Amino acid sequence: MTGRPLVVLRDLRLENGLHTILEASLTADGSLELEAQDLGGSACLMNSDGEYEYWRTIVPEHLPALVALLGGRPGDDILTLLARDWTGYRSFDLEALLRDEPFPLRLFS
Repeated sequence: MTGRPLVVLRDLRLENGLHTILEASLTADGSLELEAQDLGGSACLMNSDGEYEYWRTIVPEHLPALVALLGGRPGDDILTLLARDWTGYRSFDLEALLRDEPFPLRLFS
């Protein structure tokens, strides 16, 4: 969804008809951006065109805390960590952790 290098964390079609996509990339300022798009299924409840998009951004100063929260070690690359441990259905666990907002993040939908 962006021109930056990215990790596809989720591209799933669920039994309820929902096609859910979640991608992670780093912005020019070093922030982590999680971009999600839900199509069909329950997304129809959010928007009449059956599409819902949202972005979560975590600024660079909070990335070490995120790496630790996700089980990484100091100096681990966040995109590598996400690709290794947080793809497919595990990406829903990632979003649940972020909903608890252990540190500030920006949300746009």
